[in-house]
Amino acid sequence: MITLSQTKEILAVFNAFYRHAFQDLSEGDAELMATMWQRKLAPYEPEEVNRAVDYITSKNKFMPSIAELIEVIEQNRNPELQTTALEAWSHVLDAIRRYGYYDYTGASQQLSERERSLVKRVGWGKLCMAEYKEMEFIKKDFIAMFEASKSEEMQQLINNHNQNIKLIENKTMQIGNGGA
Repeated sequence: MITLSQTKEILAVFNAFYRHAFQDLSEGDAELMATMWQRKLAPYEPEEVNRAVDYITSKNKFMPSIAELIEVIEQNRNPELQTTALEAWSHVLDAIRRYGYYDYTGASQQLSERERSLVKRVGWGKLCMAEYKEMEFIKKDFIAMFEASKSEEMQQLINNHNQNIKLIENKTMQIGNGGA
């Protein structure tokens, strides 16, 4: 669980990279920001947060929101979320080339859980037997389903994160009230 002082250190790092984002921030606002960020980051370990900060500061030109930071943390926790729809489609095509129509079992072992689920929805036989023109439509549908699936999983992770925050807040309040 990340502490308030660790959160302030993270914000100091962001300040070093994104000075413009902090230039009009009063001391009171900075304290409130640190408190709010700490509350949102409470379920995460400092190492996870620091990895995400390192990634963001090497990629982003602008200061990230807390939601963007949490998204990177969750993607690091769940590497499958980093796979793009086109990469997944490429995995499916590779499996078709390697295993063909008759060895779905072998092909499915090469695919991620999400890719297997989408292949089942489309149909292995349909994928293997599709003509070139039809394959473009299948690809479009696959990519749309992949993005929807990924978005649903990310939303579920955010919902779980918010529930964890509420549990931590309740425990903190109980401790503050003498365990009552």
